[in-house]
Amino acid sequence: MCMDKNCVEAETAINQAGRSAKLDRCIADEINRLNSKGIITIASCCGHGIYPKTIVILHKDGKTRIEKFSKKVIPRKKRFYVKGKEGYYYIPEIINNL
Repeated sequence: MCMDKNCVEAETAINQAGRSAKLDRCIADEINRLNSKGIITIASCCGHGIYPKTIVILHKDGKTRIEKFSKKVIPRKKRFYVKGKEGYYYIPEIINNL
């Protein structure tokens, strides 16, 4: 987990689907490594010292979205993150299972 609450979306990556995304600077290299291995990343957040780091990837079946670290299936196709009272984003399925 990144401990820098000021970590900002500063990097850009292009995934295997050809989509570009803004990334938290501290996890940009990790996202780029996954993408270079053919793993399609859909969403990510470093956690900003408040929540766990999360990376949503597309399963090999091309349909299922899974959070990489917890292995939780995320049922949504978009809007994975919810904004917490601190102003930072998290995935409810991950937080609710801690």
